[in-house]
Amino acid sequence: MPLHFRYINSVPPQLKGQIQYFAIWLRTGYEFPVPLEVKIINKPTLVDFDGTRCNLRWWQNTPEESVKAQIAVGSFKHHLDTEGPSVAYPTVFAAIGRVLSYYFQAIDDHPDSETLATEWGDELLNSYYGQKALPPPNPWIPTTKTDT
Repeated sequence: MPLHFRYINSVPPQLKGQIQYFAIWLRTGYEFPVPLEVKIINKPTLVDFDGTRCNLRWWQNTPEESVKAQIAVGSFKHHLDTEGPSVAYPTVFAAIGRVLSYYFQAIDDHPDSETLATEWGDELLNSYYGQKALPPPNPWIPTTKTDT
């Protein structure tokens, strides 16, 4: 399957279940011509390639290779216990949305844009919780109207 999630370090089962529902929703509206593997890791943070701590990282070595991403979800249980599911789940889904934005930017050979990834990820999250249509996977490509 072109969109694949892996769970590492005992990710809470309730989070796995909700990610599975989210992934089904994503697969109904998007094509993944290049495989995307997202590792959900139950750690507080990750260490990026330059040595800085982060919560999300992604990479693709060549355009033909699959895109890989890692998301640290070690704070999920704390957010769930202290702020509830309305904060805990969207926090993880927003990170997945950012990964998807970076993925679509990479396969379209578009320069990385963290701002675009955050905005698009927020739009995706609003679509999911608002039960709206999925946002287009490549908002950086201008749409043109044609008279018919």
